[in-house]
Amino acid sequence: MCADVRLSVYCIASPPLLDRIDGSLKRVIFSTRTGEVRILPCEDWDRLSRGQIDSIDCDTLTELIAIEAVVPSGEEEFKVLLERNEAGIRDDKTCYIVVQPTAFCQLGCDYCGQAHSKRQLGLRDQAALLARIKRKLSERPTTKLLICWFGAEPLAGLSTIRSVTPKLKSIAAEAQCAYEAKIVTNGLALKQAVSLELISRHQVKTFEITIDGDIEFHDTRRHTKTGGPTFEAIFSNLKDLVDIADGDCTITVRCNVDRRNVDGVTPLLRRLANAKLAKRIRFYCAPVHSWGNSAHQLSLSADDFAQRELHWFAEMIELGFAPLLIPPRKPIVCLAVRPGSEVIDAYGNVFGCTEVSYVPTYTRSNEFRLGTLSSLDYAKPHELSEFNRHIGSGQYECPTCRMFPACGGSCPKQWQEGLRPCPSAKFNMEERLVLAYAASRLSSHKTAPIIPASA
Repeated sequence: MCADVRLSVYCIASPPLLDRIDGSLKRVIFSTRTGEVRILPCEDWDRLSRGQIDSIDCDTLTELIAIEAVVPSGEEEFKVLLERNEAGIRDDKTCYIVVQPTAFCQLGCDYCGQAHSKRQLGLRDQAALLARIKRKLSERPTTKLLICWFGAEPLAGLSTIRSVTPKLKSIAAEAQCAYEAKIVTNGLALKQAVSLELISRHQVKTFEITIDGDIEFHDTRRHTKTGGPTFEAIFSNLKDLVDIADGDCTITVRCNVDRRNVDGVTPLLRRLANAKLAKRIRFYCAPVHSWGNSAHQLSLSADDFAQRELHWFAEMIELGFAPLLIPPRKPIVCLAVRPGSEVIDAYGNVFGCTEVSYVPTYTRSNEFRLGTLSSLDYAKPHELSEFNRHIGSGQYECPTCRMFPACGGSCPKQWQEGLRPCPSAKFNMEERLVLAYAASRLSSHKTAPIIPASA
């Protein structure tokens, strides 16, 4: 067996770590093929790296094969991964629809590429949306209808959410599948009563709220269209939401980062921790990217963002957050590659990507628009849906990247535009493994399993 296996291309190891308990040197290894992490004696990693498989203990080798850190010698790994991704897409039984109930947003964020208006999804388009979803549920086996209320600002279209949700739930029940919703919101209109309504009546189980650093940083970039501050109101609403949800919902705070607000992340983390939210929410930072505009030109370099992110992770661990240090396997990269998944905007347009609606750069042409709600049979294939095929043909650099199984290739649209949307983990994964090891030692929870040293 040993002669027929080798170290996977998609395996990453931390620098050597000294275990102060037994005095030995270890490495944390991460199999991105499975998302599994193990701790390995340094001498075993050295043997693996040199191809000396026969000298590794059988129990250790069996474990490494199980997590696919060690694979059959003749296996074409990238081909296997791509086939698994395609199988994941084919077998996906969730009907995922993103609905933008309005084209309006109260905020005037300077990096936003959208053009806002007071347009609401009209009654005729609401009926067409329901008919479209009903048809989708009849076309393929489905176990869940998942609706994402998206913007502009979806809570500016709360009346549409109220009108459509009962009918969506009825359609799901008729198709004998579960119903669930999520919302991505700026949080300004997320008052107590609204939060309670979304959770209890509209089955919103996941909330994502954007806060761009502590107050002075956030209010200079995520202000109202008339320049008014928003931080205090959003932060108060977040605290109320956490209390109302009481652990029954997933609540995430996203911080969009560029060079102008990078110093506001740590103060925001401390404010969240002081409000006793660290253990009750998820938090992550995302680099500001192109949104049909030049916003990405203010972003940090990929290496700079990745190094700063490590400091934020360490701060989060110290404050009691649980940062996502180890990215999971990602067979379905995004909505664009999921058959039947769509974005519906307030004008009744249908898109295959959440980044293009309301953005003049994209809506001036039909390159990204798949059709309209009134054209129920419209089934125009779109370029982004062919992303895996493009990756497989070598159009992008993903096949040789160790992080490919954990990111799936990232954003199809950005690749198409000539940008490199690689996740920060590509640039700091080894250090993340060190942090994960340290966090496991600091935590009272069970540590990551330790593979026994070779005899």
